Amino acid sequence: MTNEYNILINKLDSFIKKYYKNQLICGVIFSFTIYLLSYLFFSFAEYLGYFSSSTRTLIFYGLLAVFVGGPF
Repeated sequence: MTNEYNILINKLDSFIKKYYKNQLICGVIFSFTIYLLSYLFFSFAEYLGYFSSSTRTLIFYGLLAVFVGGPF
């Protein structure tokens, strides 16, 4: 009885580790995508609009806040 219980616990531990590793990888990919899309959007907007210095400063600090603080 104890041997089967230990096997079950080991399988559950293995599943839990794989699950959280998968969640971490998905989170990293999602965050990278958010960062890249926000950078590309504002770079393209600057290319088309040629904003003033104060607007570019606001965009820079906004992107910096997103990159440091996270996507949400």
